[in-house]
Amino acid sequence: MVISIYIPYVGGNNQTVQRFVSLFANAGYTYKAKYIWSGSVRKDGSNKFGIIANERWNPLWSTGFAWMLSKESFFREISWVNMFKVRTTYGSSGNIGFGANKDPIMNYSGSAQYSNYTYGLITAPPNPYLKWEEVRTWNNAVDFAFFQNRIFGSFEWFDKWSIDLIAPDKIDPTTGFLDVQRNIGKIRGKGFDAKLEITSAPISKIQWRTTFGISHASSVVKEYKGTVFGAASYIENNGTNINPVLGKETYPIFAYRFAGLDSKNGDPQGFYKNEISKDYLKLTTDSLHNMKYYGSALPKYYGFYRGMVGLKNLQFTFAVNYKFGHYFKKNTVAYAGTSIAMGGHADYYNRWQKSGDEDRTTVPSMVYPANANRDLFYKYSEANILRADVIRLQDVGLSYTFRKFPLQINASVNNVGILWRANKKGLDPDYFNIPPSRTYAVGLSLSL
Repeated sequence: MVISIYIPYVGGNNQTVQRFVSLFANAGYTYKAKYIWSGSVRKDGSNKFGIIANERWNPLWSTGFAWMLSKESFFREISWVNMFKVRTTYGSSGNIGFGANKDPIMNYSGSAQYSNYTYGLITAPPNPYLKWEEVRTWNNAVDFAFFQNRIFGSFEWFDKWSIDLIAPDKIDPTTGFLDVQRNIGKIRGKGFDAKLEITSAPISKIQWRTTFGISHASSVVKEYKGTVFGAASYIENNGTNINPVLGKETYPIFAYRFAGLDSKNGDPQGFYKNEISKDYLKLTTDSLHNMKYYGSALPKYYGFYRGMVGLKNLQFTFAVNYKFGHYFKKNTVAYAGTSIAMGGHADYYNRWQKSGDEDRTTVPSMVYPANANRDLFYKYSEANILRADVIRLQDVGLSYTFRKFPLQINASVNNVGILWRANKKGLDPDYFNIPPSRTYAVGLSLSL
């Protein structure tokens, strides 16, 4: 192999210096094994912030208290209560944030067109007023165990404020840049986590265990000082990235309002100034306030249900996962730039073809020449937004242990399939293209 290197060398080179320092102290005290206090103080520093040394540091703290009620005298008389504890914590933490930089960032690469010298290009402007992101969290919980620990679990709820969030903000393009990193946002997150496990009695012939878990989380933008982009940037994002809109979820799903198909020719129709329209350029450049807001692209509720049943040497296990309270945009046909004969979308076969088809389908007719704005409007319209709620059988397993020989045989199936889904299209909301393959496993375990 021959490697050619020219003079002057035109390869790229880069260097970054990022420093992070953290000072912290922790303390805790327990009194009579019933009252527990803990606390911490911390100070983090980074050279990514501030034009003077003091602005580079971020003081943080947290404190918490737990009360073991089951050890109080009034609880000892309740024989079926094995453990009951309440706890609460409050504290703040810091975050550097993606893209934070107080200094300009320059890349050296290639060679200039005429001089052939390596040149530098400033890719990110400086912001000397940038400061730490801060997260303040209040967390409360209850832990319990009843009936000889056959029933146990926990319930935890939280309230979290994320302030001074760092995000790109539009600036005057005459500066030579389109945006700069600024502290422009505040998000409030609320939710809970619950877990409950129940087991059979030790003397039962049939041994079983069931575990149920559920979590809820919702994050809403409470303050946003940044630039609100055009509606298309929010709609075409599909909730795959944080796209802040005041009063909305951090991963919002928007769509163009859909008014059905034209009964005469199968054209998709929308609403412009509250009137039915087929002016696709106006429909796709309308204000975000006139778009349909659905909610979050992330599940608001998610969890699991696991079970085990055992009879003598035979044991059966399973796990079910679920997600609720969110939406997704399905793929669909696009006539512009696509040759149907070479493999379009399956929606093509469900398209409008004659008057009356508008009652059975939302897929527009095929027109020639194709209209890219027409395709764009339909692709991101309400017609293709579906609920993403799903219950999935994640895995099942079966094992047998021999009594007189230290051998165990086990078999399992992973990614078994969907038990229920909210959308009526038969789509997997978690995998738009290729769903996860189902896997089978058989094994032997020998103990010596």
